[in-house]
Amino acid sequence: PFLTRSSDGSHVAAPATTATTATTALGIRRYRRDTDKDAVVEICRNVYDGRDYIPRVIDSYPTQKIDVLVEAPSSSEPPRALLCGARDGSLYHIWGARTHPHARGKGIMRRMMQHVEGSCEGTTLVSTTIRSNTSMLRLFESEGYTEYENEIKLWPDSQVMGQEDCTMAFVLGHHARTRPPGQGGARLVSMDRCTSVQDLRRGLGRLRGAGRDAWLPASYEVIGTDGEAAQGAIDKGDVFVSEDPDAVVAFLGDQLGGTVLSIVCTATTLAGVLGAVAATVHDRAIKRMYVDLCGTELSPADFVHGCERGWASYIVFTKAKQPR
Repeated sequence: PFLTRSSDGSHVAAPATTATTATTALGIRRYRRDTDKDAVVEICRNVYDGRDYIPRVIDSYPTQKIDVLVEAPSSSEPPRALLCGARDGSLYHIWGARTHPHARGKGIMRRMMQHVEGSCEGTTLVSTTIRSNTSMLRLFESEGYTEYENEIKLWPDSQVMGQEDCTMAFVLGHHARTRPPGQGGARLVSMDRCTSVQDLRRGLGRLRGAGRDAWLPASYEVIGTDGEAAQGAIDKGDVFVSEDPDAVVAFLGDQLGGTVLSIVCTATTLAGVLGAVAATVHDRAIKRMYVDLCGTELSPADFVHGCERGWASYIVFTKAKQPR
């Protein structure tokens, strides 16, 4: 799920590092590439069955845009916890929360989150977790985060991420099933390239309803429509919207160290399948698919191939920090 925290005030542009530049009395400081990498590897060793992406990508994060924080009990001891964050328009994303197994239960991650929140007035804080991560669920809820009603379905899961063409096999399997009876060709929704943020917001507005936040789900992030990520994808021609009654928005991009992903937001399961097909027609290298059904019920019958290979479900949490 995604966790978010919203506010009525919009964020005034400021360097992403303003929240975390100084070492504090809590032992929280910025990650140092030259001395902290081995400790981060140890912190993440057993995450995702040893397949955690953080050690692979942490040194490629641009420090001017992404805050990577660690917590160490003293200046002479290695870090024992990690947290990443970044601003995107009026949103501040929190992800990569990791604590060494021997340091859990000490309130370290709570203090790190509170440290980040201290400089996020006027911003909506957003994070995600999975339903089975009960410790993070309790932490988010006790810190005043609200669970968004959507759960984002992800396929394939981390165990099959490295298999070539695994997503294409899933999508093409449904491509055949969506062929109307008595017709020779499969029905594909009409997808037009999005040319402006306004078009994107209108498409998402149809899906989420008037007055709802307009965002796109991505891995441990929520892509806001007012930030650099969405505008950059629009400029590259990687965002598609549809005037179809079922309403489809598709977003494509390179994330997680170059993994090509697609995000499909849709009002119905069938439109989601068709949107996934349209996305892979645009880029056959896609290996990871997020399908946000925007509050509609997911039918296992419609996504049977994905279920068989291992769906993951992320919860979104949000929290509003009012301006002082």
